Amino acid sequence: MMYQAMEENDAMVADHTTTRIVNLLGPVSMANRPDDLVAPFSQAISAFGFAFVCYLTLRSNFRNNAYGEAIHLRSNFADIDAMVEGAGRLDFDPVFLEKVLKTKPFHLFRLEQDPRVTELMRRIIDAFRGHDIVDVVCVPVSAEVGDIGVFFLSARGVEFHLDQHGKTALHVICDAVHRRHGELKNLNREIAPITMTRREQDVADLMAEGKTNKEIAGVLSISAHTVDTYIRRIFEKIGVHNRIEAAVRYALVEGLSPIR
Repeated sequence: MMYQAMEENDAMVADHTTTRIVNLLGPVSMANRPDDLVAPFSQAISAFGFAFVCYLTLRSNFRNNAYGEAIHLRSNFADIDAMVEGAGRLDFDPVFLEKVLKTKPFHLFRLEQDPRVTELMRRIIDAFRGHDIVDVVCVPVSAEVGDIGVFFLSARGVEFHLDQHGKTALHVICDAVHRRHGELKNLNREIAPITMTRREQDVADLMAEGKTNKEIAGVLSISAHTVDTYIRRIFEKIGVHNRIEAAVRYALVEGLSPIR
């Protein structure tokens, strides 16, 4: 009997979760402007007890965004906004970035337990506490390769305990809003060509073929150190951090434009 009651309770929770999602997806799919997403999204997250949201895109088309160009909904806490905006690019904290790249909901304050967390991130968390915020749930989302968005959700004086059904529903809801927002803002438009020097183009072509730095150096008759310098420049220009991201980015661009 106990197991039957537990199964019935799980079924009720799952049905409630499905209802939340269905109630949101209709208005989201019919939204004609980004502003049209605010009301249904606010209603959906209020069912979880969240009272405020900060939504931003960390990366678009493989390019890391600064706070000013990434923010879509502000946290309404001026001092926190100022600190994050002052950080420049939003991948300033390695622990935060690791969590975001896993695209699973996580609790921001728990990052403090990791000694690698930057001092700036610790100050941001302390600033939240100064506003009577005791918990912030972060929901990373990604509509396509090279695209990362994050929702920061919270309420004053509330610590959130989400079960697996709740986490799944929250992720689906945030993902739907992020995807529709991207469509409405034309974030999935054709990727613009990137201008490179002739030598950078040569290195990029050989790198795309899977050649190592040593092999590229041999083909171009330059040192491996010089190849490494070119690769770092290429990574910076196309907004990636490693060869895998670079290969995907290269494949998505119809032609990187060299300077003749």
